[in-house]
Amino acid sequence: MSWNTARRNIFNWKDGEVGKLEAKVKSFCAIGQVLAFLKDYIVFGEKDEELNKYILRQHQTGAVEATVSRALDPGARAASSGTPRAAARPSP
Repeated sequence: MSWNTARRNIFNWKDGEVGKLEAKVKSFCAIGQVLAFLKDYIVFGEKDEELNKYILRQHQTGAVEATVSRALDPGARAASSGTPRAAARPSP
């Protein structure tokens, strides 16, 4: 196992509440949260005959949750099955 600690690969974890570090750490490290993260947001892929691990960032996990929720919502699917977005834009 290797760790890449380059500063460009370290990100702040954003939360709705400012401060309250202890609460943030406890919610981030909650057993259910960690297991869901391991199960759903770490992807292994092969590139140039080498196995690589890709870990989604916080904003990406939120986007995945929103996309899956919308895909499973029958009301959202019916609303989005109308006119394609490109055709709905006014022409300049």
